Amino acid sequence: MGIFHHWDTDGIASAALILKKYKDQIAAMMTPRIGFYSEEAINIMSVPRDVDYVIFLDYGINGEDYERIHGKLNKPLIVIDHHLAEPWCNSGDSIYCNPVALGVGDEAEYPSTTYLLSKILGVKDEHDVMLIALGIIGDLAPYFDAGISHRGLEYFRKLVINTKVDMITLRRAADILDSCYRIYNGVCIEHVVRKLAFENIEAIMGDAYLFKTYNLSKEIMLKALKNLDKVFSNVKISVYYLCMDAYVTSYVGRKLAKDNPDKIIVLVHEIPRIGGGFIYIRSIKRTLKSLIKNLRKEGFKVGGKEKVAVIEFMGSYKDTLRRVIDELEVDA
Repeated sequence: MGIFHHWDTDGIASAALILKKYKDQIAAMMTPRIGFYSEEAINIMSVPRDVDYVIFLDYGINGEDYERIHGKLNKPLIVIDHHLAEPWCNSGDSIYCNPVALGVGDEAEYPSTTYLLSKILGVKDEHDVMLIALGIIGDLAPYFDAGISHRGLEYFRKLVINTKVDMITLRRAADILDSCYRIYNGVCIEHVVRKLAFENIEAIMGDAYLFKTYNLSKEIMLKALKNLDKVFSNVKISVYYLCMDAYVTSYVGRKLAKDNPDKIIVLVHEIPRIGGGFIYIRSIKRTLKSLIKNLRKEGFKVGGKEKVAVIEFMGSYKDTLRRVIDELEVDA
């Protein structure tokens, strides 16, 4: 089998769970193009020809994208995810498991793909529990940091209470894992997947290579916060702009959401090296379901969950930003 997994902590921990259980059957571990949620972000040529099927973990793209990927690969797909997306009505040889997209559960019930995998694979040992908890805290870090309740954090605490690993250590580990994608380091991502699969959390915390990556990432994130501009604000929405060649979009957006829990945060992150960037929208308290649904209907490439959305843009972002603001203002 081949595996594509999301680049963040939940995607990494999900891949580690699968690798730990099926290590002798996995021919390739791959990551979509960092920051992009679309068929084009999948490098079809990286999939070994002799694999029988390809697994997609925690990658929040729509069903039509999976349909096109399925046609290009001409192999069965197994999709396991918890993102808010348009579901895939596959052709019959594939498996699509996303209870949030299918409308049989919500993000509170399925706070991470690792949590969903725990229901599919079963929890076998403390190592599995650690990986499941790591995925949850990776996705729910803004709630944890801001001290805001979430059903997923209740699951997290119940998992951790019976292990030797404490919540703060796992929260710090999530930052270390996420530092890999923040500096566009795909080698680092695959390094940490294998380390998580076959070693313990202490190995992550004590890894010199990851420590160096984390420190570099931290310097970049501090620089990003200093270069951040607030361009618009009202009672419910605050819009910020950042121009920087590093994928710190989610870090900055999460930080802004934590500091402004009553606001909807809109971050325009322009990345010169790719000739475009991302518009990141996050709310601690308000759902973004209608925003995501309406923008997808209009052809925008939008990834996200119930309270976070990421929209790709190439060239100018102004028309896309104007459309986002209009939608948020109407929904406000």
